[in-house]
Amino acid sequence: MTSRTDDDAAGAPVAADVAVPVPARPAGTDEPAVAPRARPRLLPTVAAVVATGLFAAWLADDLGSRYLRLLVSDLVFVAAPSVAAVACWRAHRRTDSGHTGWLWLSAGMATWAVGGVIWAVYELVLGIVAPFPSAADVGFIGYALFVGVGIARFPRAAGGFLSRWRSLLDGLVIGASMMLMSLIWVLAPITDDGSWTAKHSVALAYPVVDVIVASLALMRLLVRPPGRRRTWALLGAALILLSATDSLYVAETFDRNFRPGGLVDLGWLATFALIALAATHAKDDRPAPDEQAESLPPSMAQQLVPYVAIGFAAAAYLSFTDTEHGSHHYLWLLVPYVVLVAVRQVVVVADHTAVARDLGQAVERRTAQLRHQEQWWQDLVQNLSDVVMVVGPGGSVEYCSPSIGTGLGSWPGQVEHVADVWSRVHPDDRVAVRRSMSPVLEGRRRQSFVECRLSRANGVWGWFEVTVVGQLNERALVGAVVTLHDVSERRQLTDRLMHQADHDALTGLPNRLSLMRRIDELLDEREPGEGVASALLLIDLDDFKVINDSHGHPAGDRVLEVIGRRLEGGVRESDTVARLGGDEFAVVTTGSVDEVRATADRLMQRISEPVAVGGRRFLVRASIGVVFAGDREHENADALLSHVDIALYEAKARGKGGVVYIEGSEREAAATQVRLREQIAQPDLSQFRIVYQPVVDLATRQVRGVEALLRWQHPELGNVPPDEFIPMAEHGGSIQRLGWWVLESVCRQVAAWSRQVPRHRLAVGVNVSIRQLDEPDFAVRVLDLIDEHGLERDQIILEITEQSLARDFENAVEVVAQLRAGGVSVAVDDYGTGYSSLQYLDRFAADVVKIDRSFVSNLVANEHTQKIVSSVLDMARALDLQSIAEGIETPEQLDVVLRLGCELGQGYLFSRPVGAEAIGELLGAGPLAEPTSAASVSVA
Repeated sequence: MTSRTDDDAAGAPVAADVAVPVPARPAGTDEPAVAPRARPRLLPTVAAVVATGLFAAWLADDLGSRYLRLLVSDLVFVAAPSVAAVACWRAHRRTDSGHTGWLWLSAGMATWAVGGVIWAVYELVLGIVAPFPSAADVGFIGYALFVGVGIARFPRAAGGFLSRWRSLLDGLVIGASMMLMSLIWVLAPITDDGSWTAKHSVALAYPVVDVIVASLALMRLLVRPPGRRRTWALLGAALILLSATDSLYVAETFDRNFRPGGLVDLGWLATFALIALAATHAKDDRPAPDEQAESLPPSMAQQLVPYVAIGFAAAAYLSFTDTEHGSHHYLWLLVPYVVLVAVRQVVVVADHTAVARDLGQAVERRTAQLRHQEQWWQDLVQNLSDVVMVVGPGGSVEYCSPSIGTGLGSWPGQVEHVADVWSRVHPDDRVAVRRSMSPVLEGRRRQSFVECRLSRANGVWGWFEVTVVGQLNERALVGAVVTLHDVSERRQLTDRLMHQADHDALTGLPNRLSLMRRIDELLDEREPGEGVASALLLIDLDDFKVINDSHGHPAGDRVLEVIGRRLEGGVRESDTVARLGGDEFAVVTTGSVDEVRATADRLMQRISEPVAVGGRRFLVRASIGVVFAGDREHENADALLSHVDIALYEAKARGKGGVVYIEGSEREAAATQVRLREQIAQPDLSQFRIVYQPVVDLATRQVRGVEALLRWQHPELGNVPPDEFIPMAEHGGSIQRLGWWVLESVCRQVAAWSRQVPRHRLAVGVNVSIRQLDEPDFAVRVLDLIDEHGLERDQIILEITEQSLARDFENAVEVVAQLRAGGVSVAVDDYGTGYSSLQYLDRFAADVVKIDRSFVSNLVANEHTQKIVSSVLDMARALDLQSIAEGIETPEQLDVVLRLGCELGQGYLFSRPVGAEAIGELLGAGPLAEPTSAASVSVA
């Protein structure tokens, strides 16, 4: 039970706050929920853009012979309309909308494709230029019949008589404007030569039919509601582009300038790509029910489109009068056009008037709905589930809301005095209630609050939040408002939350916080020298991420629940099993050393038993780290948890599925590891240095580059191996800081070498952690750093290990693409040590493959390894990748690597990792010594 008082009379509320539940839909309204919009289909859009872009690039490069260009052009213009036809047919099958619009559009695209086939027969089979006009023009012009019928078959958008007329006139104005622009800007020289033949008729038919179908599409676009115009916008853009392309084709044909592979071809391809995209998005643009039932006012864009068309038409005519083809006898073109625009304006004004009238009626309807809702809210307040009482100065109840019957159950008789309510207070809460409420009822306090238990009619205790607010009138108490708010569910939730604060929500096991308390309790209970060991076991499920990724998180959660129960069943009641998060568990146990080891073995066996989930059987393995607690004087929960984490890390490093114990003197080594982890989390960069190992041309012994390697010279522990501190830095989050320090230092050093030995343009490989690639601006920062030091971007080669790619391959691919686009080279390091290597190389756009030293060390004695390395080198050559063999230490290894065709190599045979000064000397000395004496001349 809790209580709170508030003596602040000034500005205090005069009534208790009441929580009012809000229903999902007020009574008397009929507003359907808005369905979520479907996500745009990205893949077809990307495919269309890529296909068009590749074709444009091919046209721009002017590649191939004339026949090849004819062949590619003709094949594309049979395939492109065919793809569009298939897309329209699939849209008809997919939308299931009850009309045949997409089917007619599919027939129109097929008709155009037939024209393309006839055209190809002329050029590729008969070997002649297709005449104009020809049989192919039947398909190129006849498509419009099918497309026009198809557009007409689509259902019309809702709207009144004037709205439909406005959309019709808008389409006519746009069509007339397009026709006028086509005649003036493109076809004027054709129609003004004084003659008229079948050739002129066919030439004029192209823009006429194109303008008609484009206008029909734009008419549909202009009446579509906002957010539902994607399909028609794509279709309208395609038909407008087709109109412009056909007009250009006719003009070039008359001028005898048309040839395949020009801008006209690109326009046709883009047209059919847009039509295919429109069909792909057809399902996304089906109108919602409310859009079908109600006409919406035209948007600003819808109103501006016809005026834009009128403006272009006027510009075309004004420019036309200043050309050699301009003359007054073309003035007749403007007469019907101006009349059409004037009629359209009249209809627009009338439509706007009608829309304003409709909006006024809609406002009236909405006002009536608001009145209804206001009454609904008034009824709701009077029927609150909270109990509201007005209590007079003597405790008499002047008003009590009817909800007292539902709030406290069946109430016995009329409530006349506040004591009738207090009699139902739980005995343990009555003193606190009286202490909290009496000052307010007596006029000594403005407001008070308390939570207490009240008995319901059925005898069940419920938790209520009781608020009393005193009502003052010129400092004289005239009453108080008492509000009873049922908080039973909230209290239950609070109890559950308190339980969850100490327990894992999925397994119900104690969590980390509870585990730490239990460890401290156990250490406090231990008596020195009692011969009983206390141990902490840290258990991590190996490769558990595979279950989540392959079968989904629900299956993974179910496996965790089963493992949690097994762990509980495998220990004594006095032991504690906790889940620390993810796939990590911990067990606190006591007993002899042998008993602790037996417990670890038993838990390992129980975990390894198959787990049946949803008809599947999962085999789960685990790694366990175990640490034995020391004396309480030198022990605490944090140290135990840190040391057992070291043991678990070692267990995983040994191959997973094992147990590693840390006890006695081993605790000192674990403490050292903990200290290194703490120090590497905030690294002192003055303790680090960079050494460089040359990468040489195996044929000439010339130094072609170097690899930068990081070294940690610890002031107390000496040289800490990279294999030891690099994983710590990645785990502790400091790898990003170290990585940027290495990159900046390397760039500065390469710039110094360039000044020292300007005839050598040295490339330097720098190892990059996969965690660095997670930084959102990584690629930009790398490029800026290289440019800041005045280097060529390909002088820096970023090396990423194959195993690290598996952690976040998709992000790595994206970042590497940005780096390579900026000119930075990328290498796959330790190639062959991970899995799915071919898959990674296929998608990972690298420049260099570095063969891991584990393969090179076995080359001489193992023919199977030679075959593997040979295959890798063949694959690298096929993918145009440079290959570097790592770890060449003997002349025999060098002979085999050279025989297999590797270009570059590094290793102790040529030079150990050395300082920057030694690299400068090597660059000035020329080729490295012959292999027979290389070891003796290496600088180290």
